[in-house]
Amino acid sequence: MTFRGKDIKYVDGGQVMAKKGCWSLLKGGLTVDFSVHVNILFQSTDLAAAEILVENVRLQRFNKTQWRLKQDQVIEKGRKVRFQVSFQNKSVAKGSLISLKQIKPSFLLGCAMNYKILESDS
Repeated sequence: MTFRGKDIKYVDGGQVMAKKGCWSLLKGGLTVDFSVHVNILFQSTDLAAAEILVENVRLQRFNKTQWRLKQDQVIEKGRKVRFQVSFQNKSVAKGSLISLKQIKPSFLLGCAMNYKILESDS
C-alpha cells in the first residue's frame, strides 16, 4: 500500500505476500504529512481468480505531538522476543546466536503480530 501526495511524494504503507489458502493482515503505524486518497494494488502471479476480502479498514489522525507521545509509550513498554532455534530433528540448538539484517526498508522490524490476533475467528 503506497500513499502518494500531490507533489508525487510516495510513502510506503506496507506490503503483504500471501500464499494460496492463507490470509494476511497488514497493520502498522505510519505518518504522512498530507491528505490523499489511497489506492491499494493487488497483484497475483497466478492467472486463476483470487478471493480478496478487506475488513476493518481504519485510518486515524494524529498530530505530531500525539504521535510522538504514543511512540514514547510503546518504547517504554518491555519488548519480549523469543526465538527457538532447532535442528531438523527438532532438538534445540542451545546457545545459538541470532542476528538480523534488514535488507528491505519497507519491512518493519519490531511490528510483530500477537498470536491472539492471528488465531482470532473475528
